[in-house]
Amino acid sequence: MKRIVAREHGSPEVMKVEDVELGHPAPNQIKVRNYAIGVNYTDVYTRQGNETYMRHKDKEVEAYTPGKEGAGIVLEVGENVENFKPGDRVVYTQSLGAYGEEHIVSANLTMPLPEELSFEKAASITLRGLTAHYLAHYTYPIQKNEIAMVHAATGGVGSILTQWIKSKGATVIATVDTEDKKEIAKELGADFVINTLTEDVAAKVKEFTNGQGVHVVYDGLGKAVTEASLNSLCNFGYYVNYGMVTGAVSIDLWDLAAHGSLYATFPDLDHHVSDYGKLLSMADNLYTAIIEGTIKIDDPLTLPLEEAPKAHELLTSPKRTGTIVLIP
Repeated sequence: MKRIVAREHGSPEVMKVEDVELGHPAPNQIKVRNYAIGVNYTDVYTRQGNETYMRHKDKEVEAYTPGKEGAGIVLEVGENVENFKPGDRVVYTQSLGAYGEEHIVSANLTMPLPEELSFEKAASITLRGLTAHYLAHYTYPIQKNEIAMVHAATGGVGSILTQWIKSKGATVIATVDTEDKKEIAKELGADFVINTLTEDVAAKVKEFTNGQGVHVVYDGLGKAVTEASLNSLCNFGYYVNYGMVTGAVSIDLWDLAAHGSLYATFPDLDHHVSDYGKLLSMADNLYTAIIEGTIKIDDPLTLPLEEAPKAHELLTSPKRTGTIVLIP
């Protein structure tokens, strides 16, 4: 089968198509024929060899295949797998090595795919949607009438998070990096929108909240907006960093006291999906919200598998607003 393989970390061009013999699934594993593969920022961190991201991850040295999620049809199941059979429609997440025509994944990271969702849409939103779910329901369970700030509100996670927060009756202050994204953020449900490149974020937050500040900041950007985030929180507010697009966050604990006895955390999806029952429940909530229209998802941009380098270039472009999937 064809698979994207990189033999070093670096620019998108390190990813090449190679012919690989995949073999058979081991006990508790499933072989999936990929119909669509999600492209996420964690794939970029893996390809770059991002030191902060890779610190507590398996370090691939000689050769590695990016990608953590995909959707397709079960080809073969290993011993002890009882809840899936060949021919089943499935989606999987947090399984490194997805950029290929086929992938062998753990049965405990694989979920049934509802008929109402296409392979392309499922592969584009599962990792992002599960992230948005745990952020709004577990990390800081946003409540009705609270105020949240969502950075990069038109991005993959941000667009889902914005809609979910609004569905819970909270107020959303969204940030974007271009003026044309302001209208997109409002269409997603944002009550107020700030351009991080042209406006003073903290000053605008204080204006929108009558000086109160927000209860929680959900930040997938990282370093570039850390100070603005801390300055935007009310006393005892929560700074939730879940991404490092602009660099890793470094906070002196005293800064949390100085800004109002704040709380700060960086959660990881791995810890939520390690409980298979919880993973299935989260996925069911996500897919139900999409099928019922609580969360609206646009169709992703589709690119052939061999154009993985182009997908990474588009993903990191400031002009991108939608999701991307690779099609084997």
